[in-house]
Amino acid sequence: MGLFVLLSLPAVFGCSSISVSSDYRESTDFSELKTFSWMLKTPEGEIDLGGANHMARQRIESAIAAELANKGYIEIVAGKSDFHVTYYVGREERIQVQSMGGPLMRPYWGMGMGYAEVYQYEEGTLIIDLLDAKAPQNIIWRGIAKGVMDWKGTTGGQTGLINEAVQKVFAQFPPKRS
Repeated sequence: MGLFVLLSLPAVFGCSSISVSSDYRESTDFSELKTFSWMLKTPEGEIDLGGANHMARQRIESAIAAELANKGYIEIVAGKSDFHVTYYVGREERIQVQSMGGPLMRPYWGMGMGYAEVYQYEEGTLIIDLLDAKAPQNIIWRGIAKGVMDWKGTTGGQTGLINEAVQKVFAQFPPKRS
């Protein structure tokens, strides 16, 4: 999956267009996990969170912490936890071209002529990784939300859309085993 560098995060995901997916390490016993901590830095320095601005980072981290707390996980600020949480945000400019049919739509163009409508929009991605606390290089669960970045005029604005995206991602955690 390509990740996109983000200079700022002025918007997140449109309500109706958020798609989510997740994957996990099958050998992990998620029932043993009780506590989490943030991994936003490594010994080498800060983790690249996609360049999200400070306010967006606070909103994302608050939404993730709230969802984990709702699921019964306890945040550990100092000391050892069962798993670490990190995330990445990105965006990409997209163009959608929709061709429109002939003379009934635009009769003044003449017989058999059509036209195309071009829509330019931004697609945002939020990737949330849960890492094994004993081996932080190992991802034990990954959730991904993708959608059109359009929060203007919506209830709750950016905060509401971040919360919705995070809720949809964590609806798939912990994974259900068959």
